Amino acid sequence: MTNQITIGRNPQSTIVVDAQYTTVSGSHATITRNGNVLTLEDHSTNGTYINGQKIHHASATIQQGD
Repeated sequence: MTNQITIGRNPQSTIVVDAQYTTVSGSHATITRNGNVLTLEDHSTNGTYINGQKIHHASATIQQGD
C-alpha cells in the first residue's frame, strides 16, 4: 500500500505551512509511504534538511525521529 502527503504553503497541501515562512515553497516536499518505508522527496527552491543533511531536488529515506 502506498500513501502520500504533501507539505508546503499551498492551501491544497496535506500539511499547510503558514505563508510567513518564506523559505518554505508552495509545493515543498512529499512524504511517501510504501509498506514500512517512508521517503521524503524535496521539490523546493531552498532544499530540505533531514538530520542536518541538506537534500535538494532529491529524495531520502526517513525514519521516526528524523
